Amino acid sequence: MSYKKQQDKIRLICDIIAELDAGNKLSNLAIGAKGKWLPIEEHDPNTLSISKFYQRQFSSNALNKYRQFDRELARPVVIAIRPECHGGNKMTIDGQHTTGLAIYSADLEKIPCMVLKHPADRSLDECIEVESKLFHAYNTARKNPTAIDKYRAGLCFDDPEAVRFNDILESCNLQVDGLGDLHGDELATSGAARFIKTVEQFGEGHRAYIPKAVNFIRRHWGKAPGFKYRDDFIHGLTTLYVFLDEGRDRKGSKLNGKRDAVLNWMEHKMPLNGIQMYVQNTAGGNTQYKIVHKIMEFYNTQAESNKSISSEYLHMNGIWDSNVIESRKQRLGAVGNGHYLTANFPNYDE
Repeated sequence: MSYKKQQDKIRLICDIIAELDAGNKLSNLAIGAKGKWLPIEEHDPNTLSISKFYQRQFSSNALNKYRQFDRELARPVVIAIRPECHGGNKMTIDGQHTTGLAIYSADLEKIPCMVLKHPADRSLDECIEVESKLFHAYNTARKNPTAIDKYRAGLCFDDPEAVRFNDILESCNLQVDGLGDLHGDELATSGAARFIKTVEQFGEGHRAYIPKAVNFIRRHWGKAPGFKYRDDFIHGLTTLYVFLDEGRDRKGSKLNGKRDAVLNWMEHKMPLNGIQMYVQNTAGGNTQYKIVHKIMEFYNTQAESNKSISSEYLHMNGIWDSNVIESRKQRLGAVGNGHYLTANFPNYDE
């Protein structure tokens, strides 16, 4: 059954609010309302301005991304009209790019605006303070859609990336915020940022390794009551499994018998430690590679000398060692000088 059919459930928002309130989930929310409704008026976009004091810079990239003004997508622009004694300027608080698109379209004489009108006796400094506070509130208080929100919406029109993400979640018997296997186990974070990165890195050509990593965790740690799956550990284990099967450096060197030794250690000795031991101090960029290096540190302390796998070998196979090189800029500089030759993990043939 498609996501659209199995998830087509309609609920009154008032019922949801009542449930949250009954469960004491709205303890920071006050009864009553403050402020006044801003009236909606139509204004010529060519008459709207911005202030360099509080408004963000115009982004040509953002404008190009929208491609064209779309009436169905455009929200009313929020503006503040200053007193005539200060020039009567119409200051754009929220929606500067909408305004820019409307101007470039050369097709719109007026656009809908929510209007805050300053009192005639308000000083210029007071106008700027009121506007900047409103700008700050619009850009910090509201909740922008998360990647999971976008996937959820994308499933309703069969967006390929959303479908792939949901399919992989289901194959792992995992759920996150209403996506995936709704009877499956839960990820530890509702944002699933690392699981998203795992799917982006391995979902196209190596997707079978993701449920393999999840099932390894489930088999050895997942039976504990209330256990939730760390997506950074899933990313690290998936990376390790792909490396063990396909890893090779620029010279084509592979693991040979070391692969079986690592897999045997993983099955019998790795679970003797808690997951925290393998993810400690791995936050930041290239977390999946840091976790592989951390796991291999534990393995090497117990492996036979001829079965160990060095950090240098991992690095040459594309499992970057952050102690060797930290940034993309440094890496590209080293490549240019001919002394940084890692393989292109996990797509070695590219």
